[in-house]
Amino acid sequence: MILSTSLIPYLDCIYWVTATMTSTGYGDIKPLTQSEMIYSCFVAILGKIVIGYMLGTVAATLANDESLKVWYEQRVAVSVYKSRLFFS
Repeated sequence: MILSTSLIPYLDCIYWVTATMTSTGYGDIKPLTQSEMIYSCFVAILGKIVIGYMLGTVAATLANDESLKVWYEQRVAVSVYKSRLFFS
């Protein structure tokens, strides 16, 4: 059995897995050296983290907006009920 000391097959594998899992795609421009592969993987993962954070923030804002609307409607309903109770 011949052991290879080159990391290119392993980095190639990690690059293709990262490109597939992050939906980056393979495109016409691809990394050729080891440092380009590592950089590409890092940028793809960082991009997914940033997009995930932004979408999470938007979802949390919308959920919080809905809870504020419900809280406001409950306060208005209580005040309308109180005004009818005391002034009718």
